[in-house]
Order: sequence, then structure tokens, then C-alpha cells
Amino acid sequence: MTRVRVDPGVCQGYAKCNSLLPEVFEIGDDGISRVLVPEVPPELLGQVSEVADWCPTGAISLVDADGGD
Repeated sequence: MTRVRVDPGVCQGYAKCNSLLPEVFEIGDDGISRVLVPEVPPELLGQVSEVADWCPTGAISLVDADGGD
């Protein structure tokens, strides 16, 4: 299983992730993105990967469930 993470120290709150994939990401009261579904469903893996690539600050990462990249 693949997991998605947002680094709160890198996120600048551009909200691109939330606008492109609101079923996976939300913007908290602090303006920082949060992951709603840490374990990415297989049918969303391609979309989550694209959103991670589009993140202006590179705050989103995908990792294997065993912790490897």
C-alpha cells in the first residue's frame, strides 16, 4: 500500500492539492494541507501522484507502507 504525506514545514497553503483532489486533501484552519486518506486507494494512486508532482513547494510525498520511497 502506498501512503501520502504532507510536510507541514514545507507546505505554503497554495491549496492546489485540495482543489484538484478534495477527497484526499483538505486545508486546515492554519492554512496548511492535511491528508484525509493516508493510505492511497489504488484507483486514486495516479491522481495523487500527479498532485504531488504539481505541488508548488514539493510538500507532498508518496511512500511505500513499509516506509521506503
